[in-house]
Parts: sequence; structure tokens; C-alpha cells
Amino acid sequence: MVEPFFLTRTNLGYVGRQVAALGIVAVGQTIVIISAGIDLSVGSVVALTGVAAARVLEERNLVGKVKLVAFDASDAEIAALERGSIQALVAQNPFRMGYDGVTAAVKALEGEFVEKRIDTGVTIITKDNLNDPEVQEVLYSAQKEAEAPGD
Repeated sequence: MVEPFFLTRTNLGYVGRQVAALGIVAVGQTIVIISAGIDLSVGSVVALTGVAAARVLEERNLVGKVKLVAFDASDAEIAALERGSIQALVAQNPFRMGYDGVTAAVKALEGEFVEKRIDTGVTIITKDNLNDPEVQEVLYSAQKEAEAPGD
């Protein structure tokens, strides 16, 4: 820390760029807490940053000039995809994540081997494939399961 180049403008710029993403997540978490949304999941913050980035592009007339790929697929992100502010979404499959997680937990409890890493996959969603049945299944599978009548 006593190195002569540590407090230079260039190095501080590098440090600033390295912590920028963390700062965005921290601001997002703070907004969620202040708004009494109390959803502290990383996914909600990631979705918030995708929507915020899309709004910045729209307000600065950069849509079409800057390509934006966001993670997950909240309703607001899907709307931004439809408007053309977001070019692609990298969506997880919450149903498969839950199913594979419970399956792995049961295996572990029964003393069976469980992989260290379980890839539940992602789906790349664009304006062109948004209405494809496979994409719709990923987007709404968890919602369909929640709405299904109980046995």
C-alpha cells in the first residue's frame, strides 16, 4: 500500500472500475430494503440492474448503439427486451433449479453421491424467440406449478 503508484489517478481508476459492479448491487439492495420490498435475493438485484441499465440507454438515446444483455427475466426486463432496450436475456429455469436441488438433497440424506456442481442450464431469450414454446415454458414453468390445483 506504500507503493508510489498506488494512489495515482490511473490506479484509482482501475480500482473504481473493479468495484463498480459491487456498488451497483449494493445500491440495488439498499433501494429494495428502503422500498420495503425486503426481497434480498441476488436475482432481484440482478433484475433491477438490467432494468436500470435499459432505462439509462433509453434516456440517453443509446438504444441500438449499445448492446445490453441482462440476467434473468423479470416482467420489466421482458418489456425492455420487447422495446429493444435489451437485446438478450440469460434466463435460469427456476422449476428445474428447485427440482434438481430437492433431488440432490434427498440423495445426500440417503448417503448417495451428489455432484459438487449441478448445471441447471440457462436459456438465451431474444426478441426473435420470445414467443417460442420452449422459451415460454422456461419463463412461466414456476408460475404454472404455483397455480396448479393441489392434490
